[in-house]
Amino acid sequence: MTTSRKAFLLCIITLSLLALLTSTAMAHEERSDGYFSFLDPEGNVFFQTALRVSLGDEFITENNKHYRVTQIEDDYAHCDYLGDIDLKPATQEGLVQPAWQAAPDPSTRPVSNHRNPRVAIYHTHSDESYEPTDGTASIAGKGGILKVGSAFCSTLEKLGLEALHSTTPHDPHDAMAYNRSRRTAAELLRQNPAALFDLHRDAVPRE
Repeated sequence: MTTSRKAFLLCIITLSLLALLTSTAMAHEERSDGYFSFLDPEGNVFFQTALRVSLGDEFITENNKHYRVTQIEDDYAHCDYLGDIDLKPATQEGLVQPAWQAAPDPSTRPVSNHRNPRVAIYHTHSDESYEPTDGTASIAGKGGILKVGSAFCSTLEKLGLEALHSTTPHDPHDAMAYNRSRRTAAELLRQNPAALFDLHRDAVPRE
């Protein structure tokens, strides 16, 4: 085997290992079971997630209250309260403009001249389902999460937004699902959405 061929094969093997490590790392971002509860300084649960939590992680609630994780104990993330965040001045003063309000770049060619902002939705875990209504936690290629996406689209359209909903399946539900769904996300981004959502089933109890 020539030196150049050996170098080529070594390069292929290295890239394959890097891809495997990347996909494995992405899979470890989610817990296989259970979930974390975020506690405020008074010990009240204000948020729960099945994603991995690290010291220093920060979270802003729907009421714009800002917290930082300072201690992780079993399934509990203890947080310091950093204060309220005022998000309104940033958009009012034009510091951060929504995509549909920003001045168009003459060097770009928009896909269309739609006046309503577009919101794109897709599902990495397209099998995710709901036992109370679907009868099972997983339905290959057509999980109950797709119905949630349709309902989300309907609500957005009632608000005057244009919804782009991709129901492309990315099964199986494994470490490579995010790699497969990346192509779907890229296709949706070509349509210039103002926002892109990867919609998942909640991993914590209703109450």
